[in-house]
Amino acid sequence: MEPDFNPAHPAFRADPHRWLGWLRERDPVHFSPRLNAWVLTRYDDVRRAATDVSHFSNDTLSVLVGKHAGAMGPRRTEHRIGTNLGMADGAVHTRLRAAIAPSFTPAAIQRLEGELQHFVDGLLRRAASGGELDLVAGLGRPLAVEAVASGLFGIPEGEREPLFGWAAATTRISDPLLTREERRENFLELTRFADYLDALIVRRRQQPGDDLLSRIADTDRSGLSHPEVLATCMSIVGGGIDTVSMGISRGILALLDHPGQMELLRENPDLLPGATEEILRFCAPAVFAARVVRTDLELKEKTLKAGDVVLYSPAAACRDPAVFSDPDRLDLRREVERGHNLAFGHGAHYCIGAALARLELRVAFRGVLSRLPRLELKVPRSFLTYGRNLMSMGIESLPVTFRPGPPQNIPLP
Repeated sequence: MEPDFNPAHPAFRADPHRWLGWLRERDPVHFSPRLNAWVLTRYDDVRRAATDVSHFSNDTLSVLVGKHAGAMGPRRTEHRIGTNLGMADGAVHTRLRAAIAPSFTPAAIQRLEGELQHFVDGLLRRAASGGELDLVAGLGRPLAVEAVASGLFGIPEGEREPLFGWAAATTRISDPLLTREERRENFLELTRFADYLDALIVRRRQQPGDDLLSRIADTDRSGLSHPEVLATCMSIVGGGIDTVSMGISRGILALLDHPGQMELLRENPDLLPGATEEILRFCAPAVFAARVVRTDLELKEKTLKAGDVVLYSPAAACRDPAVFSDPDRLDLRREVERGHNLAFGHGAHYCIGAALARLELRVAFRGVLSRLPRLELKVPRSFLTYGRNLMSMGIESLPVTFRPGPPQNIPLP
């Protein structure tokens, strides 16, 4: 491999681990002129960037506004993105997190299990007679949308179609590879999303329901301002739809790439919880996450200056041989301690929706294994295409074939 790290190259999108592994071994604190950012790939550095709030700030929006204000168009977008959970620090982050935490407790997530399993079974039952399915458009995306739109926000079915595009626009805020025109369009898409949420929040205040949005829309009860409610909803949609959909599609592809492991899981369904953790380690949904350096620091004999952008890679950290034995091997019997798995971050900014995401992945994997026997890719592996979002890089389409037949009984632990 050439030592020129080029995340815009199609080969990087198809197999980021080959490139990230080279950096982790040769240049773990790498400055990328293409990204105008430091790229961190070793486990200890990634964990530090995620948790060391004295040196790394989560407030990346202010940097983006400063660099790209001209791309935002006549309607300034940053005040509507505002202070959101994904870009807040300290006491503000704690307050925002506390407002939504009751909706992400183990008991709250457990209540969604039956509904989501019924939804997945319905999707796959309707597809079963045809013998083929796109597991992105026909499973990953609709499941992620259902979990957020129905399970958290109570969004009517007729209003859900734009949600996936809006979620992708939310996660692309930090993508340094966007051109000026792409960034402008992305901000315009976020403005359309904010317009919709503004109206939805007003409706919830007038007719509250038993959902997360109704609880935080009541500003007297939640302690959040209207802009904070809006921005928090945007961050939940981005992380809860785009990232989870990517995790489902990459996870199923990993099983297709390792048919022996897929059969092991099909024959030993009790492995599902641990297998999901290993799949998350093997293909972590977050390829990169962004931070801004607060104060100058030395890292692996490199000097990072205050104001520098840092892109740390949970995906690379989860395959660091210093922490995980034989990390490039998918082993569904591997015992991955959650405290060691950085797929959903670490510390104060650990993804608040991680339990819901894990449930969605287990539900999706269970549905595929029980209802789609003899699962195979419909097209050659090299024909697959990948999203252009540097932060997650989901699969655009995952067409598969299978043998129609009665479902196998695989319980959901």
